[in-house]
Amino acid sequence: ARPDIASALIARAIEEGDESAHVHVIAGRLAISAGDVDAALAASRRARAAATAAGDADARCAALDLEGRALDYAGRRDEAVLVWARQAEEAEAAGLTEARIRAVVMLGKIELFDGRPPERLYEARDLARDAGALVEQAWAEENLAIALIIQGDPAAGARLLDDAIARCRALHLDQLAYLLAARGGAASLCEPDTAAAFLDEAERLDPTPYMTIHTNGLRADIALRGGRYDEAVEWAGRCVETMRSIPGGVPSDSPCWFVWALAAAGRTQDARRALSDARAMPDLARWHGRPVQLVAVEAVLNGDESGFDDAIASVVGRMPLDVALMHVLAAEILAGPARARWLREALDVYEDAGAAQESARVRRLLREAGGPVPRRRRVAADVPDELARHGVTSREAEVLRLLGDGLSNAVIAERLYLSVRTVETHVSSLLAKLQVENRGQLSVLSATTAFGGARA
Repeated sequence: ARPDIASALIARAIEEGDESAHVHVIAGRLAISAGDVDAALAASRRARAAATAAGDADARCAALDLEGRALDYAGRRDEAVLVWARQAEEAEAAGLTEARIRAVVMLGKIELFDGRPPERLYEARDLARDAGALVEQAWAEENLAIALIIQGDPAAGARLLDDAIARCRALHLDQLAYLLAARGGAASLCEPDTAAAFLDEAERLDPTPYMTIHTNGLRADIALRGGRYDEAVEWAGRCVETMRSIPGGVPSDSPCWFVWALAAAGRTQDARRALSDARAMPDLARWHGRPVQLVAVEAVLNGDESGFDDAIASVVGRMPLDVALMHVLAAEILAGPARARWLREALDVYEDAGAAQESARVRRLLREAGGPVPRRRRVAADVPDELARHGVTSREAEVLRLLGDGLSNAVIAERLYLSVRTVETHVSSLLAKLQVENRGQLSVLSATTAFGGARA
């Protein structure tokens, strides 16, 4: 967390003739943190050449990992995927379990950044667990949990993190702080009274700029969802300022939410300047949701309801909670004819995610907008143990049960008072979590699952 000191040490080592692969790997990682892709790629080439000459397979894998990270930051994602796939293959051939898992985690993070179901992260978690690679398992679980939370399943993310946190506490693993930060994000949706304690502990354990990008970004998100817009501006602004000092450090979407926070706080001109700054991020497209967030907020700043709807319709990755928040913010900022419709769509997402505070707030806003407020959903039945172990939520369990009855997505949507698109999202999530290939296999699995209780 002190790149200035690290850079000086690495420069001195190279000046004194140390051309080992690991020195160049560290130099490349520092270059990425500073946003210098060309230097990072050059360092990766030197590291790979040194590792190959020394016959050091582990160092060669580290060089490939560096190359993949640099290509990803540069927006050359297809090339990054090929490099990490090569790393996984070479590591497996050399019997380097940890290096193989690290490559699979990075491939899984690409799924996360693209908004796809986290199939590779499940694979990485299982590989690490089966190998007893505890550090890599914690890292895989952190990223898998973040994917589950972002894609609308905070309760499943919380369950996964609770197990990982308990293990890391017992073993004093360094990953604990980042697991706690992620747990704070899950708690902010399903156990909001506990969120601050998780974030505070994460910062105490790891008082670095890298951690505060995570925690301050989460605090900004919490404030936005709670309608505390001046507070959201403060936290998001801090996060953006930290990111400027280490542009290649953490791929956060806080610069985009900073624009939304300023707009919601009534600071339109500041929001337009922040929008221009956010669009100048060299790795803007690295996270699939960021370009959409900026197009949507620009439409809102221009008072363009149809433009906002078009931006939301362009979403291709899974980001239901982000879309819900944008719907609420747009409804509050514009207060136009689409207000009630946007709030109703946000309410569906928050209720599916079990976000009680957000649901209650949106219900109040919906009443104020003069829109019909649906009855509160009954509490869903417990999830069978064999499904809970895979992170299946109560709503997903209901969908799986109805799949077993041979019902179409449209009929399931009608039964559960959901949109067809939401049911499609649940089916995709079940395919990933239960690691089956198609809808027919889900139906077979449903028939052998002991659900208990009455049907929805």
